[in-house]
Amino acid sequence: IRLTPYERIIGEIDRSIRSLLIVAVVLILVGSLVAYLLSLRLSRPIRDMQQNVQVLEQEARENRLATRQHKLQNLLYGYASPAALQADGTLEGLKGEDGGTTYLLVLIKLRGQRALHQLHDTGGRSLLRYAVLNVASEIFSQAFSTEPVDMGGAGYLALILQTPDEKWKLFASKENLFPILMETADSIRQALELELNCIVSEPFSSLEEISSVYALTREAALHCIFYPPGYPLFAGEVLESRECFTYPQAQEDRMVEAILNGHGEEACRLMREILQGTRRYPFSAVTLTCSHLSLAISGIVDEVQKNRLIEFPESLLARLFSFGDPYEAESIEEIEEGFAGIIRQIIAAVGDKRSARHADLLAKINQLLAEQYRD
Repeated sequence: IRLTPYERIIGEIDRSIRSLLIVAVVLILVGSLVAYLLSLRLSRPIRDMQQNVQVLEQEARENRLATRQHKLQNLLYGYASPAALQADGTLEGLKGEDGGTTYLLVLIKLRGQRALHQLHDTGGRSLLRYAVLNVASEIFSQAFSTEPVDMGGAGYLALILQTPDEKWKLFASKENLFPILMETADSIRQALELELNCIVSEPFSSLEEISSVYALTREAALHCIFYPPGYPLFAGEVLESRECFTYPQAQEDRMVEAILNGHGEEACRLMREILQGTRRYPFSAVTLTCSHLSLAISGIVDEVQKNRLIEFPESLLARLFSFGDPYEAESIEEIEEGFAGIIRQIIAAVGDKRSARHADLLAKINQLLAEQYRD
């Protein structure tokens, strides 16, 4: 009887099968790699064409958006006709109504412009403004037809609101608008971490009036420096006081006297009273007051430099006159603190000079006593 193990009988066959499988796998991998590389090379022109088409589509979308926003800006500035914009579809967000229509303009002033310029480039700031308009439009669209307008890099956005006359009665009062405005400010604060103020125009019945309405609302928006972020303003209430402003020269004279006498707290108190007194007047009163204060304090600096032999750095006057432009300020407190800091700096410099002069006098007395005490 002859016994042959099974493994010896099929061993050669198994080795042949394994070799065949290895060769097949290697050929498949090499073939797949070669096919992939060839497909990349052959499809490169197609991919380049697709990328070019995507870039062109993106540029076309951006140009369409920019062109549309430019037209809407011209509408608010009074350079474009509402009828022409309605005809070419620019005002597609405002629906035509059979009956009468009432319009509102809501101006959104973004606070903290300096911080935004430091944290974001031009594209980032544009994206933030776009997001703010989206959030605000979503909230106001519950009650109005809306048309958002980006007014550019000055920190202002606008919403043109429209509603039929019969629905307007539901939102005509300040009590009904106030919650919507507060919700807008709160939502944007939570979603985008941005502070803003909403300024609401007086109602108007025709888009032909929108440029004059925008001018008045923009003037009212300047008074945001007197209010905290998030607080809604109504242009009619802000601008209702049209009294003639008289600059409080007597208060300024007392402030100057307090600075020269070294009474810093009294001088700062008078300065704040002068600035806060402009709240109920047109914004030109704020500008006039800041200019007066800048000139008064610069006069003190000149007098002190001439009579007391103190040299102030040139940056002091540069900072001083920068506070004379309230259009760049975020709040009235910012202007007050700027003037107060300069007042304290002047008083501290005068006090140091006075102390040094007394020390020199005492040193001379001691020297004379030491040299001539026998006489």
